[in-house]
Amino acid sequence: MQKFMDLGWWTVPLKGSLKRDENGKKNAPHFSAGWKAAALETKNVTSSTLGGVMTGPESGIVAVDCDNENTYNLFKALDPDYPFVFVSKGKGYPSGTFIYSYEESLDRNFSINDSGIALDFFSTKGFVYLPTKANKTKEFMPEVPKLKEMPSSVKLLLLQFAKKTTPKTAASTDSSNRGTLATLVRQFTDNDGKFIAGLFRAITPVDFRSEEQYVKSGYLHPKNIPDGRGSEYLSKVSAILGADRSIDTQLYSDCMHCINDLWPSPMDETKMELTVTSPMLEGKASVNGEVIWTYDPDWEKDNVSLATKAGQVLETGYDSLNRSYYAVNQLEQTFTAIDSEGEFFSHLKACIRGLPKKATLIESMPLIQVESRPQDEFGFTDGGIMKVLNTFVQSPELKILNDPDSYTEFYKRPESTIAYFEGLIPEDAMRNYFLGFMKRKFTTFEYSPVVLYLLGVPGSGKDTFVNILETMIHGIHRPKIKQFLEKHNKWVVGSYIVQLDEYGDKMSRSIAEEVLGIIKSISGSAKIDVRVMNRDAYLYRHHITIVVTANRNRFILEFNDRRFAIAETPNKLATMKWVVKIGGLTKAIHAIQNESKDFAYYLATEVKSLTADEYQNPPSNDNKKRIIAVSLGAQDRILFLIVNQMWDELIDLSYEYGGNIDKEIENRFLTEASIEALYAGLTEGVGDIARLNKQARLLGIKLGRQGDINYYDVFNKDN
Repeated sequence: MQKFMDLGWWTVPLKGSLKRDENGKKNAPHFSAGWKAAALETKNVTSSTLGGVMTGPESGIVAVDCDNENTYNLFKALDPDYPFVFVSKGKGYPSGTFIYSYEESLDRNFSINDSGIALDFFSTKGFVYLPTKANKTKEFMPEVPKLKEMPSSVKLLLLQFAKKTTPKTAASTDSSNRGTLATLVRQFTDNDGKFIAGLFRAITPVDFRSEEQYVKSGYLHPKNIPDGRGSEYLSKVSAILGADRSIDTQLYSDCMHCINDLWPSPMDETKMELTVTSPMLEGKASVNGEVIWTYDPDWEKDNVSLATKAGQVLETGYDSLNRSYYAVNQLEQTFTAIDSEGEFFSHLKACIRGLPKKATLIESMPLIQVESRPQDEFGFTDGGIMKVLNTFVQSPELKILNDPDSYTEFYKRPESTIAYFEGLIPEDAMRNYFLGFMKRKFTTFEYSPVVLYLLGVPGSGKDTFVNILETMIHGIHRPKIKQFLEKHNKWVVGSYIVQLDEYGDKMSRSIAEEVLGIIKSISGSAKIDVRVMNRDAYLYRHHITIVVTANRNRFILEFNDRRFAIAETPNKLATMKWVVKIGGLTKAIHAIQNESKDFAYYLATEVKSLTADEYQNPPSNDNKKRIIAVSLGAQDRILFLIVNQMWDELIDLSYEYGGNIDKEIENRFLTEASIEALYAGLTEGVGDIARLNKQARLLGIKLGRQGDINYYDVFNKDN
């Protein structure tokens, strides 16, 4: 090692051995704690049989370590006769490290492994092993060649590589949507680096989110990083952690080492320190001249994080607009919102170990702005004046729908789900409308006045349709009638799909009219007044789509009301051929559930999205009146046919259940007696004609009397 010391280099004596195993992997010697700082503080004067050199301005050198044959041959071609190369041995292919004079424009260490190039560049505070006799990984260098400056072609290429490997900013790695990570990272490091899916959901760089495990599970374990991209992954995770204002130097270092240890074959610790962690901690990792490292020692002033009895972390905040207290588990992507201060504290008391006093907790709790942003990650972000909490949780299916390319290689056509929709809504036009509506809804989340109405036989699979919607957005509101009718309607906040299930079996006529009025109020405008007890109402811009599922209809719908997209569901799911073939209803439902991601891809690539006009107006349906009429109860059905002057349908009904209606329609004189006979036939004699007449008057149907005959005044000169 002495001949290298004679060059004025700052060397590092080492103990132990340095050799390769049968697979070509390097077995590194022992490095003492703080070795780098010591090596740069005091110049070594002790020679040893094994050692290395610190690159950078101290030694006046840089090193270009070519890790594969392609890279080595490239630099050899750029400088073919240059002898100052530490040639590798034991790898099974040509490789080595080119040594050049220090270059100020290349003062940052970096690694690249892309498009056939595998290279580590060592500059300021870098380190490479010397080719001594004890170093069995390098060809012995008996004499030291003359050092020179790198050729312009080499310099230009390295500058391009350096630019390409510049660590990304927080924004470019999506870390701006993560809030502070310290609580999650500390859980990870305190548990000796045991893998936590929630953390790796948050820190997986965007360039790795197309990997199979992330696409299917929403997180990526380092062991599943593609071969050759480990250095890239660590560099980008380093940038994400470094850009987080809650991560200090110790937590950053501990986390990076724990992540590295999750690999079956971790990166050499020395190499990681030189190329990844040291540039970050020393403030040399930057983008456009701006240093990435952003730790703020006062970050906790804006955060109240509490450890739960289950070993997780809750972050708290108060939303002054909604007057609600929030406890957020970013690891599990869940939250609890409670309006009452006392109830909120009681909730925390049951969950938290060592809870602060209530007054202290409330006083220190930050103000937050709660929003629902389908395009962003769940959790806290820095919103300027106050933190923003995004309560929307993106499902894997929603991500595939909006980025189908990430799932292309895993796609299998969802035959069961396609067959299900064909059986659920046999009419092609309306089925295609429902599918196209789903696609536009979940890719734009725009407001639409359309109400999706599935109406048909019990067991047709209407709830299965709603469950498919729920896989997309992880949460559908299903209010009971009482809640839907209540004046206080805070439940609309953050809702995207609201299912009204089987209201027809549970409503009186007056209640049905009230429910219909609220449906029209919500669907009729993108803005709605939100009313909360003991406070003034406030205007809220909603994105709600109401889905009504019913076996029979209790609403008197106007045929010209275009907002209702009514799909008839005439088939029982259990008796469909494809269901019988697959082995029954339970297996059919499981098949649909297992195809959820494939169906999302199918929606994205094979279903035509609705235009803006189509999204606002469902197609006209010649069967709409009939569908509505058939689903109504006896009294409502008769009145609906009369109000809409559906005389042929009324005559057909009388042929089946009684009455002399055909002759009366022909004579344009509809009597109470004929309607009473029809009503009795429909209700097996229990129908009350007086109640029917009362409802008829409310609907604007006039009753007259001619001699001894009561009649309905429903004909005029035009009909």
